[in-house]
Amino acid sequence: MGENPIHLFIVLLLEEAGDYREATIDGACFLCISQIMKPTTFMKELSSKLILIEAKARSMESQIRRETAVARQELADRQRKGLTGDAAIAHYNEWMQRYGMEHLMVKEAKA
Repeated sequence: MGENPIHLFIVLLLEEAGDYREATIDGACFLCISQIMKPTTFMKELSSKLILIEAKARSMESQIRRETAVARQELADRQRKGLTGDAAIAHYNEWMQRYGMEHLMVKEAKA
């Protein structure tokens, strides 16, 4: 299911205007015509944006795979050691810190 081209042009118009209050029908028509007249420029910009989105998605996938691998190793180590409760939380947090994944650490509950 593709994106509605009218919606796409309105979004582009708003990005060009920088403020929705400056968007007008004349401006939308001008933008549509300018995009039709310069399809290669439009497609190059669209292609560049898609390449950036793909790169970001691949980076996120790599990060998630790494975090998953570390979490699996931590779990296996914790289970092998038979840790539970506060000791298990401390063990988990140590692993997350060691591998630079502080954003996944368990925060202590505030009393």
